[in-house]
Amino acid sequence: MRRSGWAERLGLEGAESVADHSYATAFIAMVYSDIMGLDTERVVRMALLHDLAESVTGDVTPGSLPEGQKESDERAAMDSILGLLPERARGPYRDAWAEYLAGETREASLVRQADKLEMAMQARRYAHAGDIGPFMRTARERVSDPDLARMLEACGDARGGAPAG
Repeated sequence: MRRSGWAERLGLEGAESVADHSYATAFIAMVYSDIMGLDTERVVRMALLHDLAESVTGDVTPGSLPEGQKESDERAAMDSILGLLPERARGPYRDAWAEYLAGETREASLVRQADKLEMAMQARRYAHAGDIGPFMRTARERVSDPDLARMLEACGDARGGAPAG
């Protein structure tokens, strides 16, 4: 399934898939988790699960559904997906996804920031297609870790230009 924001906002056909995005997010989060001394197994589990519900709901862009509908749909989808697993296996996946949604642990915060960093990295790749400023601004608002922020700055300015500095 292709990520819909690239098609809707930049008119791109054949942009990255949700699976591409999830893998890249997991890779970024894994490396930084090791660097930061976090629980990398939890980080990778959250990163691989973070958009799994979209395999049922589709990749819904912000503002395209009424307030709360996206979250409600994704919770129902994740319950359905996890319901396919044996009872004894559901807990760790449900817990990891809930931890990601809450965003209160260092591990969840890292995954959320890696998600936005990956989006910015893709935006930089797609700068030829149009205004990537909104993607870059969102990433800058959400990435607070100094190491991740330096990586984000290497992606370029809000217009998709050369990296800052």
